Parts: sequence; C-alpha cells; structure tokens
Amino acid sequence: MDDLAHLERVFSDRTRLVWFESPINPTLRCVDVRRVAEACRAGGVMSVVDNTFASPINQQPLALGIDLAMQSATKYLNGHSDVTGGVVTGAKALVAPIEKARRLLGTVMDPYPAYALGRGLKTLPLRIARHNANAQAVAEFLARDRRVSQVYYPGLPSHPDHEIAKRQMCGFGGMVCFDLDGRYDRAERLYDRLQVIKRAASLGGIESLISMPVLTSQWGIPTSSCAMRASRRGCCGCPSGWRTSRI
Repeated sequence: MDDLAHLERVFSDRTRLVWFESPINPTLRCVDVRRVAEACRAGGVMSVVDNTFASPINQQPLALGIDLAMQSATKYLNGHSDVTGGVVTGAKALVAPIEKARRLLGTVMDPYPAYALGRGLKTLPLRIARHNANAQAVAEFLARDRRVSQVYYPGLPSHPDHEIAKRQMCGFGGMVCFDLDGRYDRAERLYDRLQVIKRAASLGGIESLISMPVLTSQWGIPTSSCAMRASRRGCCGCPSGWRTSRI
C-alpha cells in the first residue's frame, strides 16, 4: 500500500507496468486508483487494475485514468458460477496485442459459455445492487458482534480506506472479511459449523459463500508476509446477490 501511494519513489528506468487490484484480497484495502493512474502517466508507465472485487458497476477504472482494466468473467459478470473467463478493456491500441496473443494461444470462449455470460450480464446491475446491500448489512451485523475482533468492508466508516472508496466507488461490493481475534482454531470452527452458507473459494454467484484465505486464495504466500498474517486471522464471506434470507 505504501508503494502504491508513492509510486514515484519506486519507479526505475526498468519499470514498464504497474498491475494492482482495488479492493485488495483479502483485507479489502482500497488503493487511490486515480492517483496511481496519474503517477503512471507521469512516469510513462502502463497502469493495469484487476477490478474483479469491485465490478465494473461499482468502479470504472478507465474513467479514473487507468490504461487497462481486467475483470474475471467467472465472478460477478456471469453471476451463476458456471463459466470460466476473463475480460480486458481499454483503448483499442492497447487491447489489440492482447487480442492477438489470445488468438494465437487459443483461449477463445466456446459458444455456450459465451451465451451464459451474455445472459448473466443482463442482470448485472440488479445483482450488484443486491450484493452491495447484503454485504453492507452483514458487515454492520458483524461489527456489532463482540465475538468478532475486526471487520474489513469499505462501506464501514471504520475501514481505513472508507473515504477513498467513497470517492471512486458507487457501491462497496459483495465481499466482507473479518477476524476472530487472530486465532486460527476459532476461524476453523466457524468455517466448519456453517450450514446454509456454502464453503467455496469463489464470489459473485447467487450463493452465499465463505472461505478461509489461508487455505485458498492466499495459499503458498510466505508466512512472513502481511497478506498471510491477515488471512490467517479470519474468513471472507461473499453474500449472495439474491438470497437475502440466507444472510
């Protein structure tokens, strides 16, 4: 986070690209996207953001000055957990070489997943609105629970990047992360006792899901890293787009 806030200090003559995400998995810290874009432009460096956690409904990186935005079509865009795919958007001159590489490597979506993705996109704004509302309700509920030591959600005023998120996002997403006083055994017991919320390492579908990052997305990161220390402490929840009663 410190490097992204002061890119001019870390650029060198070898720097060609800055690739980052916001909100960040799993702590949901938010990077000042416009500031990164301006620093990259001033330094002659390409900027690329993984916008999956935010979704293109909640955050529009290109309008904030970013060169290329990436989305996992597997997640919010499809919305039904039955497609694997991805999207890169940006100026035609920047996307053209990516498209050429895609064709040469053969990573072309076949007709049925393309149809399913097109179907999912029709309800994307409605689903994201429900994701946002459900996640905000869950985050506020957890923040009031004395058994929870910390809740990470950009929509909470207690989040360290709440003001940044308010400036660049029109909704705070469907991901909620929380700590249970830093104890792995407590997180494990909670994870294993849930019956309605499914245990799976994904997001953006109609199901409510939960995962332990240390066992999924952050697996293999050295234990000395901040990301691993954060992920050991708790769980990430993905409130569903539709099933409000399940939250």
